[in-house]
Amino acid sequence: MDSLLIIATLFNGLGVIISFYANYLVGFSKDQSKIFFFNAVFSALIIIGSGLIQSWPTVILNIMWLGLSFLGVSQLSLKKRGHFFKLSLYVTTVFALYAIFQGDDILAGYFTVFIFIVSFGVFSLKGMSNLEYLWWSTVGTLLFLPHLLTLNNYAIFAKESISLFIGFASMVPLYRAMYKSKLAGID
Repeated sequence: MDSLLIIATLFNGLGVIISFYANYLVGFSKDQSKIFFFNAVFSALIIIGSGLIQSWPTVILNIMWLGLSFLGVSQLSLKKRGHFFKLSLYVTTVFALYAIFQGDDILAGYFTVFIFIVSFGVFSLKGMSNLEYLWWSTVGTLLFLPHLLTLNNYAIFAKESISLFIGFASMVPLYRAMYKSKLAGID
């Protein structure tokens, strides 16, 4: 293993560890400023690490993640445009699946970057609930894994794989609360 790859893995690894905490906060914290702060920190580290090994979709994703984290703090609203963005997530998911079935993991990686950017952007700007964001983040992660394996980006592959479990674990209490409130409304 050459020194550049070791340095890249260290940056990615530290970013990965911080991202686990940020993912945990999405499901278990009501303080969105904390969520945006830790997203910004892990994104900056992953930009550096993935840039060193030329994993460009990962770099692009995290540049946008970093920018959107700063935008999220500004408390803007996307209520009027939210439906368009959500529809684009479904369409892009279809394109990413098509690319994967055609064996083009690199193209699928770019489509999933769009899924991550749009879902986090809409979430950051208060146009999507925590549960919706966790759902789209999980979809994007599942579609991104083949790309990461193709490029041997193992640190980010491990991060995304573990993030799936954190995402699923975070969704369970949110679904329970949603159904509990719906049942309470029926009585």
